[in-house]
Amino acid sequence: MKGTEAPKTSIPAVEQRPKDQQTIYSATERTKLERSVERRQERAESVVSIALRHPGFPPPPKITGHSFQCPYCRLDFRAAEAEKARWSQHVMQDFEPYFCPVEQCTKPFDLPNHFDGLLHHLQDHVEERFHVNLPSGEHQDLGILRNEVMSPTRT
Repeated sequence: MKGTEAPKTSIPAVEQRPKDQQTIYSATERTKLERSVERRQERAESVVSIALRHPGFPPPPKITGHSFQCPYCRLDFRAAEAEKARWSQHVMQDFEPYFCPVEQCTKPFDLPNHFDGLLHHLQDHVEERFHVNLPSGEHQDLGILRNEVMSPTRT
């Protein structure tokens, strides 16, 4: 029956977007993006660190004469080393742990307990290399030039 057809209703068209840009909202209803401006922080964030003196530093040993023996490292020192600032620095050095951070090291804790000892130990892990400044201004590793330097010159 031609005269009794139901009227066609128009369905609003949904914007077709590439699949990677489709969202639930874009597929179901038309929405407007509301751009709200985020308020900026007035002040920058900062991190504060402080150094606190450990209240439990052991007191300096009793001095009988011009020198004393440190009860921790067993070394003899002049009496002046027993002053508060020097003594606390010495105690910190005695307890400061020095160890080798190289993973392949077979004896990471077998080194002197001071920075120079650690530095000397670390240098044992590194191949000794020499550098040469060439007349052209180039800076080269001697390892590259070793064959030229060590080989007899040809004429």
